[in-house]
Amino acid sequence: METTWKKALKSNKAVKVNIQPVYSGTSKRPTSFIVEQNVGGKQLPVLKLKNTATGK
Repeated sequence: METTWKKALKSNKAVKVNIQPVYSGTSKRPTSFIVEQNVGGKQLPVLKLKNTATGK
């Protein structure tokens, strides 16, 4: 994901990212993140990443 952003920025493309944490119950630690990405004017698929070392 970050590599895609880096390549786009090096090619002078616009990169817009919105990351929303998702919480479970009263926990202060997010269980996952919803990532919306727009690279070079193209909306990429929305990702849901778990809050783990691998994001899976």
